[in-house]
Amino acid sequence: WAGSLPVIMNPANSIAIGYTDYFNANLYFSSWFAFFAAIWIVGELAKELYGMDFIGVASPHVKSRRGKWYALIATSLIVMSSSVRVFRAFPCSADVMAKSPTCRQTKFAISAGVIGTIFSMVATLYMAKGNLSHRTDWCSSAVMVIIWSFGLGFITFGSGPGQNIGNLYFATWGSFILSVLLAGESIREYLGVQEQANSGYDGEVESPESPQNLTAGRQPVQV
Repeated sequence: WAGSLPVIMNPANSIAIGYTDYFNANLYFSSWFAFFAAIWIVGELAKELYGMDFIGVASPHVKSRRGKWYALIATSLIVMSSSVRVFRAFPCSADVMAKSPTCRQTKFAISAGVIGTIFSMVATLYMAKGNLSHRTDWCSSAVMVIIWSFGLGFITFGSGPGQNIGNLYFATWGSFILSVLLAGESIREYLGVQEQANSGYDGEVESPESPQNLTAGRQPVQV
């Protein structure tokens, strides 16, 4: 299925989907389902035969913030590659088609895919090194939400290249949802850090050698 899926999902082959429409919805969804089912079966066999729990090991990483950034890399790459295919299918490079709504929205989709991929890769790189601050994480997530909010409207509505059900349609929605989840987690964590910083001690902490503590700890002398 890893080798069959690119052939089935290639719009140039006109098997499951085309550039502007899908030909066989059952083949489209069943192919993706079979691909994920094959991954699950391989994971279960590895766990049963060799004791390697790939799914259990990968599950915490997928649910983590880094896993969402990795998923955003994947969806952004799908948006970019699918949009490039649409751009090549239509003569958008010609002067006559350059100003058409479809070509302009396709160019925006390519730009959104490139920006989303770069931002996500930089974020995962800084997270791996432990240098991603809360403010930087929040700003990056906010930029992604803004880009994919516009992308959702330009790509999947009107005469956009992802108006019909296909890889570009689902990848655009996936990028938008992941951006919202990342922004929500970043804002919640950023506000938690600010609240923790503001809820510190208002007064100064008394030293153990202060006169008050020495007086309180002095025992009466027995005569």
